[in-house]
Amino acid sequence: GERHYVLTEDGVLEALAAKMRISAAPEQWDGKWRMVIFDIPEDAHKHRDRLRNLLKGLGFKYLQGSVWISPHPLDREAIAYLHAANLHRFIRIIKIEEIDDDADLLKLFNLK
Repeated sequence: GERHYVLTEDGVLEALAAKMRISAAPEQWDGKWRMVIFDIPEDAHKHRDRLRNLLKGLGFKYLQGSVWISPHPLDREAIAYLHAANLHRFIRIIKIEEIDDDADLLKLFNLK
């Protein structure tokens, strides 16, 4: 007979994460920085680890505290992942026109 598969929460997240990795090829830089800031309670450390792994996988770099930065925007799959993983409630995504003295960041991301 026909088989039906149900993805667990982790399965759904893994599928979305795989989709993100495929679509994460950065396009030409638009000169703006994307900053993700988050505040996740201590008792939700699983969420914190999941979010850190997501950001690393998307090419974000740790800046300070719970602040990560990238020259590239989060794509639709990444946003879908944040909602599916119930992480969106802990974070803010900020687009920045300019950062003072960003030579270190430009070097970090191999940008001019």
